Amino acid sequence: MSKTKAVLLAVGGLAIVLAAIYFLGFRALPVDTVGVEWFWKIAGSAITVLVALVFYELSSRAISAAMRRARGTEGEVKMFLGLWRLIVAFVAVLVIIGGFFELGILAAAFGAFGGMFLGWALQPLVSGFAAWLLVTLKRPFRAGDRVQLPAQGLVGDVSEVGPMHTVLNQVGGAVGIWQRTGIG
Repeated sequence: MSKTKAVLLAVGGLAIVLAAIYFLGFRALPVDTVGVEWFWKIAGSAITVLVALVFYELSSRAISAAMRRARGTEGEVKMFLGLWRLIVAFVAVLVIIGGFFELGILAAAFGAFGGMFLGWALQPLVSGFAAWLLVTLKRPFRAGDRVQLPAQGLVGDVSEVGPMHTVLNQVGGAVGIWQRTGIG
């Protein structure tokens, strides 16, 4: 049995057990509104997981077939399906959390902490772009110039200066001559 089918059976079984508890247990006991409300939230969460798993299984088969018809490699199909699984899971978790909490409060918390983590994660990208801007405006070197980086022990010809990286064709080094080594 595949992992997806096992999860589908487990979630379906949980939904059936919750329904049985509700219909058998709550009818015999005095009904309190908090218990009924939480039951529907939990049942809705189980149904959301079940729907998300079925949707992912069907859509991933369609996506996989379409990518193979378009001559996509097995690695590309696997990579895209991993991204697709993450998107479906994120939406399902968002729907489940929305059933238990107000999304406005969660959005405020994500805005506070998410902005901080996003800035932290994008720091190398932003500093690389700022360095490119500085190199473009000040012009300490241009494409075609030979540069030396003594701290790294590199000598090379600049072949491209881009916003995210500078390509340096190394010369000398282990070869011991002043021609290109082919190491980028």
